[in-house]
Amino acid sequence: MQSIKPHTAQKAAIFCISSLTLCKSRKRRVRAKIAKKPLPEEYGLCRITKNILKFGKIYRTIKTLEQKDTAVKAVHTEKFKVEWADTCASGHLSLPGMLNFIQVTAGNHANELGIGYYHMAAAGQAWVLNRLKARFTRMPRWTEEIEASTWIESFNDVISERNILITHKGQTIAQVSTVWVCINYEKRAPEAIAVSYPPEVVLPEKKLDIKTASRVRMPSDARPLRTYRVSFSDIDAMGHVNNIKYTQWIVDSLPYEAAVGITSGEIEANFLSELHYGDTVDIESAKSGDGFTFAVRKQGCEKPAFISHFNPL
Repeated sequence: MQSIKPHTAQKAAIFCISSLTLCKSRKRRVRAKIAKKPLPEEYGLCRITKNILKFGKIYRTIKTLEQKDTAVKAVHTEKFKVEWADTCASGHLSLPGMLNFIQVTAGNHANELGIGYYHMAAAGQAWVLNRLKARFTRMPRWTEEIEASTWIESFNDVISERNILITHKGQTIAQVSTVWVCINYEKRAPEAIAVSYPPEVVLPEKKLDIKTASRVRMPSDARPLRTYRVSFSDIDAMGHVNNIKYTQWIVDSLPYEAAVGITSGEIEANFLSELHYGDTVDIESAKSGDGFTFAVRKQGCEKPAFISHFNPL
């Protein structure tokens, strides 16, 4: 008999208990026992379920449960309420706040798929954000609730393209394209993922209205905005500056009127190299096209560690 996933077998067993001629108290005890201790995968279905599987109706129910589990994993949705700490001076969700929602949604989906931070760390690997492109038409206000849905559009075992769609009351307010790279944690170099993942969750046909994040180039006439020294609060569990912090530094480098006016626009960012605690960086900007390009460059290095372009809508 075909082996069925532990959580599916568990659901099936509880379902089948309801079909047996048992007193209510006995049913409750059996259900509680099954729910408390999931069935090992090698057991396939429990003995009770095996005896009842000859009835096609129950078998079809189990297969439906498996299909629903796969569908849930392919597209993951998170609900967020804009808290006071997520807002900026305008009372709207800040740009770093939106990026944090994106990061949380992507991370939780990866955990659900078995390729999250701890799964990767056990294999000596990690995900790093390489590129991001986001178009947002409005920023929700304090206490408003939004939904962020994410899915993997493509994955070649090293590079993963992940999309995020953010809605408010059913209306799309942001579309985000991200590119993640699997790296060897010690070598800090790209390599093929060593953790197994369900290939059926990759949805190449499910696309956004924006193009995939691409390379951003810094104009030659960049001017310095300020110098900054990387502090402890900038560092995450990977031991480097968290990707949200780069945008926070840039927003903090802008004039008040410019920063408070960021309620819609398109941002494209490239994460090129790591920065660590104590590094001193120069933050630069240049006018380009209809927007502005920013760079974060470690002092003593010719190439920037981070570069982004912002275009108001």
